[in-house]
Amino acid sequence: MLAKEDLIQESQQICLNMRRKINIQKIMITNPKGRQKARELIRNDNVRKVEYPFGWIPQRFVTDGIMKALPAEEILLYVFLSLVSDRNGISFYGDKRIGELTGMSIVDVITARFGLEKKGFIAYKKPYYQILQMPTAGSPPKNVARQGG
Repeated sequence: MLAKEDLIQESQQICLNMRRKINIQKIMITNPKGRQKARELIRNDNVRKVEYPFGWIPQRFVTDGIMKALPAEEILLYVFLSLVSDRNGISFYGDKRIGELTGMSIVDVITARFGLEKKGFIAYKKPYYQILQMPTAGSPPKNVARQGG
C-alpha cells in the first residue's frame, strides 16, 4: 500500500501530465457583474457547443436566489419547460407527458404549475405552457390570473 505522501505526489504528477497533454487554453468569461476574467478550460478537447434546439435559463435564476426559494417540483418543471420551449417560451408538452419524462406524478406537475403561475414564471392555457420573462427581485408577478384549466 502507498503512503499518503506517495499518493499525493502521484496525484500531482498525473495532474501535471494531463495539463501538458490537454494544452490548456485560457478563455474570457464575463461574471454576473459584467467583469471579464481569463479562465482556463479544464478539458480543451471536449468543449460544450450550443446545439439546436437550445434551451436556456437566465443566470438570475440562481444568482437572485430564485432557485433556492422554489420547491423542488417547481424547479424541475421550470427547468423542463425551459429546455423544451420554443424561442417564444411555448411548450406543447401536456401534463401527463411532462410527468412521464420528469418522473413527477400528475398531481405534482399540476401543483408545480399552479405555484409557477402564481409567482409569474409561466402562463398556462390548456394544452400550452409559456415561460414568461423572469420577474425581477422585489417586483410583483405580472398578470397571474389563471387561464385555461
